[in-house]
Amino acid sequence: IEGLPYRHYQREVDMGNDRDLFVDGLTEDGLPVFEGRMVDQYDYRAKAYVSGRGRAARWDDLPFGSPEKRIVPQWRVPRDKVPTKLGDRPNRYRVAWNDVASPERGRSLKAALIPPGVIGGDTVPNLVFEDGFGWMYMAYLAAANSLCLDALARRLVSLHLKYYIMDALPFPRWPSEPSLARELGVRALRLSCTGPEMVDYWNSMAERGWVDPATGDDLPGAATDPDERDRLRIEIEAIVAYDVFGLGREEFEIVLDS
Repeated sequence: IEGLPYRHYQREVDMGNDRDLFVDGLTEDGLPVFEGRMVDQYDYRAKAYVSGRGRAARWDDLPFGSPEKRIVPQWRVPRDKVPTKLGDRPNRYRVAWNDVASPERGRSLKAALIPPGVIGGDTVPNLVFEDGFGWMYMAYLAAANSLCLDALARRLVSLHLKYYIMDALPFPRWPSEPSLARELGVRALRLSCTGPEMVDYWNSMAERGWVDPATGDDLPGAATDPDERDRLRIEIEAIVAYDVFGLGREEFEIVLDS
């Protein structure tokens, strides 16, 4: 649409067809391969690979506040084997979502910002906005992780959250940075940027006046306390429901009931 930022979806590597590219994630060097279970709402380090393969693979939860919270993949792709079709994509921040999205789960739509230096597997498709619209990632995540869009996604998804479903959802898209996008974005930023991989993105938003700049790996205002994270998420839910989609109390109760 003219005047609105262009977004480009891509599945970066296939866990089956590209298996010859992979090396052991715990012992070898290379770009971590993101699998669906590693991504939760506003969290790109939700689980850590421990051992085993396939259905026997063991993954541990990584709660906020844990000293073990970091990217721990099952697989990596050596830099000299990164598919040329990806161009500079692995060097960019992207919004990724967990493709495995059965409506029986607590949430169908779970999205997070993933950092440069990683590759998304086929269960972690992702999107990038054109240059100059980096701030849009946060407004997009605020909507993606809201109950409003989840209620719609649950009516469309069976087992996998495909591109055509994501494109059918009414994401807000602004040609410039309005106050509403900033109001949502600052909260989503504090929820999303909680590790050293996010320093550069955090500082790019600091240049826009959203937050104070990082000092080393310290992100002033990053929300790692579970209670603070809950509060920010509730505020985002209210803003998205009432200010973005214009729902009244009765309409939002229908969303909650669904």
